[in-house]
Amino acid sequence: MDMDLSQRPRLDETAISEQAPLVRAELALRYQTLWDAVLPGIRNLEDSPDWRADPRMVEAGVRVLRNLSQLYRLDVGATQEAPDPAGTAAGIRELVSAQLDVLAARSQGEE
Repeated sequence: MDMDLSQRPRLDETAISEQAPLVRAELALRYQTLWDAVLPGIRNLEDSPDWRADPRMVEAGVRVLRNLSQLYRLDVGATQEAPDPAGTAAGIRELVSAQLDVLAARSQGEE
């Protein structure tokens, strides 16, 4: 039997960040349960020639797969794995310093 919502423990941001791996695992299990529920409505399990997929189950399956891919961060892509060093404060300082050196060398060469 479900607990009353007022009796459930509240999670703050610290607790969620500490429990993030467990929360992800729980979400993955729940998404897998949802996928198992919609799969019979999507796939022709009886090899019937006049079988058609249920559009509601297809839409639910698409949502489950989209959310699961976001959970595993598959939507981020391989190009965003490593942060750009120029995006850090030290990287920006180095780029600006190098550009200033180039400008100073140009201005001394023109005089």
